[in-house]
Amino acid sequence: MQLVGYDDETRLSLPLTSVAGVAVEGGVAIILHDAEGDSRYAPDANTALGAVQNMICIPLHSSTNDCIGVMLATNRLFPGGVW
Repeated sequence: MQLVGYDDETRLSLPLTSVAGVAVEGGVAIILHDAEGDSRYAPDANTALGAVQNMICIPLHSSTNDCIGVMLATNRLFPGGVW
């Protein structure tokens, strides 16, 4: 399996060891309070995001429970708050 994402018109290929890859493989949401300090964070794939302090990554499933993508949110507005 290969994870492919798009950043405007650029195609991004993500390793399965990335945050998105682990979320897809495990089928669970991942919250990183220190994204850049986590080994699963792939800064090369996230250059358009700028500095990433924290993130949440949630796998998206179809009605047949197939993973069809991930939703990724970064840098919550109120640090220490609830996602």
